[in-house]
Amino acid sequence: MNMAGRFAVKFILWLELISFFLQYTFSFAKEFTSVFDLCTTLIDLFLTTQIAFKDKEDKWKLKVIGWMSLVLLFASVINISSFGIGSILTIVRFLLFMLLVTKIEIKKIYVPFMLLLFIVQLVLMRFVDLSLYNTNTVGLVYMTLGVYILLLINPGNKRSWLVSLLITAYIEYQIWLSDSRTCMAAFMLFVVGLMSSKYVLRSKLILVLIMCALTIGSMIYVRTYVYLWENNLVDQDIVKESMDATGKRVFSGRERIWQECLQLLSEKPLTGTGSKIKLKSFVEVNLHNSMLNFFVIYGYVVGVLVMYMIIRTVLDLQPYMRNRRVRNSVVAFMSFLLVAFSETNLVVLSFTSMLCLMNAYTEKKKIERKPAYDNL
Repeated sequence: MNMAGRFAVKFILWLELISFFLQYTFSFAKEFTSVFDLCTTLIDLFLTTQIAFKDKEDKWKLKVIGWMSLVLLFASVINISSFGIGSILTIVRFLLFMLLVTKIEIKKIYVPFMLLLFIVQLVLMRFVDLSLYNTNTVGLVYMTLGVYILLLINPGNKRSWLVSLLITAYIEYQIWLSDSRTCMAAFMLFVVGLMSSKYVLRSKLILVLIMCALTIGSMIYVRTYVYLWENNLVDQDIVKESMDATGKRVFSGRERIWQECLQLLSEKPLTGTGSKIKLKSFVEVNLHNSMLNFFVIYGYVVGVLVMYMIIRTVLDLQPYMRNRRVRNSVVAFMSFLLVAFSETNLVVLSFTSMLCLMNAYTEKKKIERKPAYDNL
């Protein structure tokens, strides 16, 4: 990569990190999210023109993006009244970061500064008026900070293990306070995955099955959830026990949103609806499922291609799964995919959801530069 390209990827990395810090620490998220996203996206797109995309990983992604662009162009014409700037901005950000996953490197010199930024944000969150945020957003931000702090800490000595344990307990407690069940489960599974992935992710078959479960399974989950609700197939004792134990119902309202969105998808399967639509079931267009969001807003073709990109990007790392840092980074991404079952984090927080993959591909490049691959 030439000097301009190296500057571009470095600038994009820190621009997005600082943007996340500002939006979710100083209450900027509520009032200035769209402004931040528009400005950073335009800067990112300009800087991306300085990067050469000639590697093997780039070629198949560019083909997929090309097909998506044709479908989106057609969809924007068909849905001209509902295909607004929001529709374009969110898919552009997602595809841009998918393309940059193999380009942005988390260099060793960056790690202390990134850790410091995440830890400062974690501390400042105690002094932020969290009532300005959706409770699920609070849980997701705490989970994001916990994932990256644990991912970047070097677990090579007992002291760092103790620090990691304390951070894990603190993050899980804060997520519990936020009342976000999905983030709480995803963060705990991330921690368990850090300890057990060595025995699981080396198998290509298991990795394929897990990735299919976290992508295709997300849409199956939505349809199953709606089907159970429509047909009243959930035992009332289970409903009561869930309410007594967690304070939340089994069916929390998402079933109505998902039912309506599945109906909209059946009406416009190829082009999607666009984002400028009004839902009868909810006050705003929040589909509470990242995969469903791609399918409903952009149609089946784009939705399937998004799943393909996600699965293949992770599978390309499979030969390097004997490396601990690669494995841990993939586990981190899986935790964000799990959250995507009930949140649109892959759309709203596309950069931080994929930062872990950038870390994995950074390690992959280090391995490939070695004369012999001696796995850690």
